[in-house]
Amino acid sequence: MRESDLAAKIVGWLNEQHYEVYQEVQGPVGGIADLVAVMGCRLWVIETKTSLSLSVMQQAHRWKPYAHWVSVGIPYNSGHGFPQMVCKQLGIGILRVHMAEASHLHMDVTESLPAQLNRRALKHFRLHEAQKTYAAAGNNNGQHWSPYKQTCMSILEYVRAHPGCCLRDLIQNIKHHYASRSGATQCVSYWAQAGKVPGVECRREGKHLRFYESEKTR
Repeated sequence: MRESDLAAKIVGWLNEQHYEVYQEVQGPVGGIADLVAVMGCRLWVIETKTSLSLSVMQQAHRWKPYAHWVSVGIPYNSGHGFPQMVCKQLGIGILRVHMAEASHLHMDVTESLPAQLNRRALKHFRLHEAQKTYAAAGNNNGQHWSPYKQTCMSILEYVRAHPGCCLRDLIQNIKHHYASRSGATQCVSYWAQAGKVPGVECRREGKHLRFYESEKTR
């Protein structure tokens, strides 16, 4: 089972319980959390791996101050014995995902070890609607949502609807993550000319920098 397949089963299981699930979320202390599940004011972070290693325990443990629960998601037959004892001592829960050969079991996911509740969670994760679908948890190419990527998506959407638009009109009509319009103008101009806005190319036409959808994305 690939990590992304394992994570997808956990996402489905959480959705069935009416959690809002965010994937590949930038953490408040650096790093990326595989899954952040939210119900009401409670926040649950889940790290997924194909085995219960010290590495995934360490990844999960760093989120404990910032979540009400922290768990690891692993294959059903992994991480018994001593690794499970370590998780229990650390207050980290374990979700076991049933493999194909265990399909006779009535549930895809079993919470074999409940996570310890942290009532004083700092809740410093910054969540965005796009994180629900932008990148699949456990993907192996490092994809994750960021404010800059959301700005790039807004640029491409506007340029598709207004081919040849100038920089001023573009900045005035999109939502961006920059603190000021002047900052957005300077940064978008620089990154677009450097070819760092996916799906967009810009050309100098007279005094204006004009934006078009790249031929590769049409």
